[in-house]
Amino acid sequence: MSLPAGAERLVIMATRSLIGKQNTDGSIRAIYCHWNGDITGVGATLVEYYDEAKLEMLLDGGDISSLCGDPAATSFYRHRGETNVDAKVYENLANFIEACKNYDAEYAYLYKNGVWSFAWIFGGDEEFADVKMHIETNKITVSPRQRPRFIIEPILQRWLQGQN
Repeated sequence: MSLPAGAERLVIMATRSLIGKQNTDGSIRAIYCHWNGDITGVGATLVEYYDEAKLEMLLDGGDISSLCGDPAATSFYRHRGETNVDAKVYENLANFIEACKNYDAEYAYLYKNGVWSFAWIFGGDEEFADVKMHIETNKITVSPRQRPRFIIEPILQRWLQGQN
């Protein structure tokens, strides 16, 4: 199948991330998130909407396509019938970071002692920093939550139907 004229400009990329909670024994329970894993997407959403109780609900659902402010509205892979998508438990922080690399995750998010922190794994930074402080210090504008498939899906449908 060849691309229609102009389609070479259509680039669909994901910013992958892992979202985890560090337990008192140092282990980390985490899930994979495919879309919007950067600080203005997943990072800001976690800080704004996710306390420990909501995080547990999110982790119970397993891996996700994209994160919403409410776990009930989040797109879980299991809802599509996928298997082997339960939250994984990593023995320690080093194993969690290694898992991020294995998932090609650009960002890692970690909830510990009531605070969200992040590391930019793709950039080679394995040191975790406070998400909220980073947003405030760098005057990052938090974009409204969007579900990428609503933007991308019509473009893909037109392409698959052979329309320009």
